[in-house]
Amino acid sequence: MSILQHPPSPSAACLLAEHCIAPALQELYTAALEVAPAEATQRAVYHCNRAACSLRLARHAEVVTDCSHALELDPTYGKALMRRAAAYEALDDLEHALLDFDKVGCMPAVTSVGQDGQGTPAHASGMPLASRSPAWFGPPSRPQVRPPA
Repeated sequence: MSILQHPPSPSAACLLAEHCIAPALQELYTAALEVAPAEATQRAVYHCNRAACSLRLARHAEVVTDCSHALELDPTYGKALMRRAAAYEALDDLEHALLDFDKVGCMPAVTSVGQDGQGTPAHASGMPLASRSPAWFGPPSRPQVRPPA
């Protein structure tokens, strides 16, 4: 029986692609880190991008490690703070998650300049407010269940 006879559902195909692509990307970012000079400014980006792959694979401890490396190189890297906070939350380390979320909230807003030369208000991560979505912050958190009063 081949995949052509019984193709996966669209959601299964996306899941399969994600679990195939994310590890491959992790390997590429690892290779980039191995050859990048220690003083290269891109190292923080490579660590943070590798953390994004780990986040998609629910490898939260790896996310914390990579984002921490990125933040050692660039303490103002908002994406690294947000990804690390999401990983801490998934690990149920809410104290550290809150600390990182608070740091992002205290960062000055930056402006990104588009192709038209116009500035766009942006989050401290550099991601324009209009293009941010809840998916960017990582996996959804578990709903809070309050005991009956």
